[in-house]
Amino acid sequence: MDNRLKGVISLCLASFLWGLWGVFSRFLGLSFGVFYQSFSRSLILFVIVLFFVLLKKSWRKIERGDLKWFFIISAGGLVSGTGSFIGFNHLAISTTLFYYYVGCVIGSYLFGKLFFSEKLTKIKLIALALCLAGLLTVFYSAVKQGEIIFIALTLAAGFGGAMWGIFSKKITVKYSLAQIFLIDNFNFTIGCLILTIIFGETIILPSFSLLWLYVILFSLSVLAASFFHFYGFKYVQAQIGSLILLLEVIFGIFFGWLFYKETLTLLSFLGGMMIIFGAALPNLSMGDKSVA
Repeated sequence: MDNRLKGVISLCLASFLWGLWGVFSRFLGLSFGVFYQSFSRSLILFVIVLFFVLLKKSWRKIERGDLKWFFIISAGGLVSGTGSFIGFNHLAISTTLFYYYVGCVIGSYLFGKLFFSEKLTKIKLIALALCLAGLLTVFYSAVKQGEIIFIALTLAAGFGGAMWGIFSKKITVKYSLAQIFLIDNFNFTIGCLILTIIFGETIILPSFSLLWLYVILFSLSVLAASFFHFYGFKYVQAQIGSLILLLEVIFGIFFGWLFYKETLTLLSFLGGMMIIFGAALPNLSMGDKSVA
């Protein structure tokens, strides 16, 4: 199996697991705390990954010039996790995913162009248009119904998600994924603990309860999704990878219907097919010429 195919498959698996984010966000709810739930997950992940890094002895000294990339990745992840968690708890899962991926795709194309010199080819532009048209078709009515503050937060979350995923390309060639996860979750843990204290969120101590079971399952799904996400972007261009991740919308719609009976319409189905085709198109066409 070549590296490109490995990257595509990894991002598809990441999309499936990221599709569960809205479900777990609803399970926990805002009563658990916007920042405290992120602190709890990050702490669990930090402990798990720390054990793995110590066992494998996979630590490598971080070069001074790479510190900024770790900071940017973590900052993007914090914005992404916070904004999407709030969005999922105030808007329908499908609606939140629409706004999230509008921000994510725009951010991915922008960062890919500015920081990685990725060319905007004709096939990529067609794929982008198909994906955005599909998203608009799926959520045509939702565009008119969302509350502006939650829409803005979710758009910002998508932009942060693009930062988190794409700038990992700067460091995945130097450091193991385990080391990147470890540092990322350490930054999340410290940052979210500070924000939890600043905003006065309630500290809910660990216990044998359904709520903490959700936190653990949420953490494990994020760990697996993060691994496939970083691994996929290691072998796939940022702009193409962002389109593959749009498949999360399809999974999110399904999970929204499965767990919360959110209605699937004919427009949802047609839009979903457009998204799938748009996500696959750049990977099926290799000989297109770039556009200025």
